[in-house]
Amino acid sequence: FDKIQSIDFTFYDFVSEGYLHQRLSPLLKRLKNWSFKQSSVAPSVDMFAHEDDFLALFPYDDDKCIVVQSLNGVRSLKTIEAPMKAPLMNERRKQYFSEMALLEFSRLNPI
Repeated sequence: FDKIQSIDFTFYDFVSEGYLHQRLSPLLKRLKNWSFKQSSVAPSVDMFAHEDDFLALFPYDDDKCIVVQSLNGVRSLKTIEAPMKAPLMNERRKQYFSEMALLEFSRLNPI
């Protein structure tokens, strides 16, 4: 998280319904320039074409999501597929997506 200490960084969650924020909160307590935005309605990925310094979690399918992150001009996009497919595993998929987004974030920004 050292890389984002001195910049304004935003987390967008359109998938996990709060699980991502719950996982990030303990890690972000020491940072001041961050924000978190959550909604059940995802905007177009194109909305982020001119934005930098963010991580966004977008729905893709019932068992897939897309993680887009950008830091200092370096952007990455990854599709994450949940191993659990059963309809009754919906809450667990949201948790899985938040964990995988955190893992992708840590790859770009070592914790």
